[in-house]
Amino acid sequence: MSSPMPTAAGMPRDALHQEQIIQVAIALLDEGGIESLTMRRLGSGLGITAAALYWHVKSRHDLLLPAADTVWGQAPLPALDGLEWRPALLAMADNLRSMLLGHPWLPAAMTIQPLDGPARDRHDEARLAART
Repeated sequence: MSSPMPTAAGMPRDALHQEQIIQVAIALLDEGGIESLTMRRLGSGLGITAAALYWHVKSRHDLLLPAADTVWGQAPLPALDGLEWRPALLAMADNLRSMLLGHPWLPAAMTIQPLDGPARDRHDEARLAART
């Protein structure tokens, strides 16, 4: 059995988890938009070098989908049971507005590449269900 390969910062390569990478990426995106998400800054935020980060992530663009999906997953959905369609859609729109105000990089990221993940799909399904 082989031991984990150390990174430049001394952290074993497999000790870094995808969720950690995504959370630091979201923090960088929230702080300064898409331009602020660089492999060097992301690596620095994780305590590793940019070169070591490439063991976990192909490119910064590969982080946009999981970052966006994490943000979509944090946006609450109203319980639709017994709720009329108009108040349900207004609540969803308000939650979406709050999400976009908290993560202003998201609309710009959506113009770069499709960002349809499971959490966004859940929101789309809820909007459709509210209308029926």
